[in-house]
Order: sequence, then structure tokens, then C-alpha cells
Amino acid sequence: MTIHARYIKPNMQIIHVNDQEVQFMLSPLEKGFGMPFANLLRRVLLRYTPGIGIIGLSIKGIDNIHPYTKIPGVKEDVAEMLSNLRSILIQRYKGDTLSMCIEKKGPSIILAKDIQHDEHTVIINQEQYVCTLDTEAQVFITIYGNIGYGFVPSSYHGYQKNIMFCDTVYTPIKHVSFYTRTYVTYEEVIFNVQTNGTCLPIDAVKNAFIFLNAKTDLPIIK
Repeated sequence: MTIHARYIKPNMQIIHVNDQEVQFMLSPLEKGFGMPFANLLRRVLLRYTPGIGIIGLSIKGIDNIHPYTKIPGVKEDVAEMLSNLRSILIQRYKGDTLSMCIEKKGPSIILAKDIQHDEHTVIINQEQYVCTLDTEAQVFITIYGNIGYGFVPSSYHGYQKNIMFCDTVYTPIKHVSFYTRTYVTYEEVIFNVQTNGTCLPIDAVKNAFIFLNAKTDLPIIK
């Protein structure tokens, strides 16, 4: 004999939303289910929301590049420059990989808005500092990126003697928090999700539910 239980199907109510933040409520949920489900959704948002990340750079005229390579006429070494480049916020509308370049003569302060890219790429924080060139400096820097999830160490990207790879943080999620309310027969969970502006927070939430659905939509055991 099989007993078919009647489960509660929650609804999603948007409380507040803009380009970088969404607050929503899931209700009703079975008592005792709100906290574990909220923790699961939070982990999916933080770990499996796709984003664009910088994976490395190459500099014309420099082989066997390493983190402490000094570029003639440039104030920063390679490690400092990569640290600045990793702070650039990028939107990518077509393609999974990214190649951009900086071609500049000194004296000059290079910002993110000086980076050359294709029409499918948008840099959000145009004023992000990259490096400073002295009077005689001239550089041609190629910057590489791709789409990924979470955090990836530099060793994952492989090795090429003329490319300096770096650790990459892909996630566009800046913050996820939640709290639960418990009533006599059900619970509700209120979420707050913030992104860095490279993706809409409501899209990140939709992606998280699609991910969970893909993992749980399994054939029923007969």
C-alpha cells in the first residue's frame, strides 16, 4: 500500500527589487523545512550563479612572465595589475570566452574605460584603476576572461609561459541573507540577495531555482 502525501507548494512574492538587490518571500513551507531549504538556496546562489571573471594577462615583449615581473615604465608589477583587473565588473552578452586589450603610451593613468573590447562586452565600473605609465612607457596588454562559477584557482587555467594566470572569482553575488517566520501550521522565508551589478538579482534567483529543479527532477522510483 502506498500513501500519497499532500505537500505544500510555496509561492514567491517579490517585496523589493532593483538592478542590484531583490527581497522576496517564499510561503507557505512545511514547519521545519524553511531553514534547511533557505540554506540550500543560499549555497546555490553563492556557488552556482554564473559570471564573467578575469583569468590572466599577457604583455607584448615579455616572455616567462611571473607575478613579480616588472614592466618597463609601469608603476605596478604584474601581481598588482592583475589584482586591479580582477576588480573590473564585466557583462558579456555573447560567447563564453573574453579577450580584451590595453594599448597605451605614457605618461598616463590607465582606467577600465581605456580597455578595448568587442560590442558584446560592457564594463560596468569604467573608473576602476588599472596601472600608471611613466613618460617613456608604451604597453600592449591582452586580458583574458571567461564565464564560470564560484572561485577557481589559477592552477585550473593551465600554464603558458607568456600568460600570467590568476585566481578567479566568478560569482556576481555580493550578499545573501534570510530569516524565517514560524506560524502554527507553516513557515515562510524572507530572502535578501545583492549582486555586483553584472547581472540582475532576480535573474540570479531564477537561475538558482532552475539549478535546483535540474537536480531534483528525477524519475519516480517504481
